[in-house]
Amino acid sequence: MEVYLDNSATTRTFPEVAELMTKIMCEDYGNPSSLHMKGVEAEKYLRYAKETLARILKVEERELLFTSGGTESDNMALIGCALANCRRGNHLITTQIEHPAILQTMRYLESQGYRVTYLPVDPCGRIRLEDLRKAMTPETILVSIMHTNNEVGALQPIEEAGALIKQMNPDTLFHVDAVQGFGKSRIYPKKMHIDLLSVSGHKIHGPKGVGLLYVGDKVKIQPIVFGGGQQQNLRSGTENVPGIAGLAKAAEMLYSRFDEDHARLCACKRRFIEGVSTVRERRHTLSAYLLPASEVKCSCMHWRTRESMYRREVPAPHTNRSLPLH
Repeated sequence: MEVYLDNSATTRTFPEVAELMTKIMCEDYGNPSSLHMKGVEAEKYLRYAKETLARILKVEERELLFTSGGTESDNMALIGCALANCRRGNHLITTQIEHPAILQTMRYLESQGYRVTYLPVDPCGRIRLEDLRKAMTPETILVSIMHTNNEVGALQPIEEAGALIKQMNPDTLFHVDAVQGFGKSRIYPKKMHIDLLSVSGHKIHGPKGVGLLYVGDKVKIQPIVFGGGQQQNLRSGTENVPGIAGLAKAAEMLYSRFDEDHARLCACKRRFIEGVSTVRERRHTLSAYLLPASEVKCSCMHWRTRESMYRREVPAPHTNRSLPLH
């Protein structure tokens, strides 16, 4: 029997998603830019994906861009907006516990002359809104805060942070890396004052190599990938139709049974807590309960592999490296 406990790194693709993708790759394999029927058939899947994801996020279809994954979505949001808004200022804000896709991109922007403030977090892994307030300046053009931490599951006060940012400066853009939160939480960008939102397919039982970037209608952003001008000239390259359709199908399946799955997982968590007396509670986290830090061995990713039991001990990008956790 296989026990897989590493869904924060990646998830098993839903069979229905794999079936849909196989059909597209083997039967409806046209280029969606082509004018013949194969192209028309392929484009229908793109329309289905945009309609589905726009409905889930309660946004407009034209505000959605498909990427190669969460990393590209993060890079496009940060670099594209920094370049497009540099005349307004050169200051950006993020947190000390972001995914490397954000932290490394921020460091690149620092090398290009931008100033970056890295907000600390409290013992529960959450930012303090007062720290955000103090960090904001008239030169702040973008704030990027992750929805859910990929190491400890801490949930950030996204809606409150968004409201604060817009109250202090309506022109400051708010980006949220929701790679770990989408599919596990209901996220509505417009209601939560979010201008840009990153999503990844393989974290929600969809395929690897595909992601989504929500870009609000009024957001000023420059492309960072150039070519044939697909996706409103913002993200060139022939669309990954099987991956995009698979992402939409996985999201549709998750959110169609969201309440039932949430209740089931909460029951599983309660049962786990009752059976593990050494686990300590951490409030305001998605995981909610953590093992003592002394029990974490950063050098090992797989535990008891001979018995096909897999669990996470380090973040996915650091699989074969002894890098410190946040």
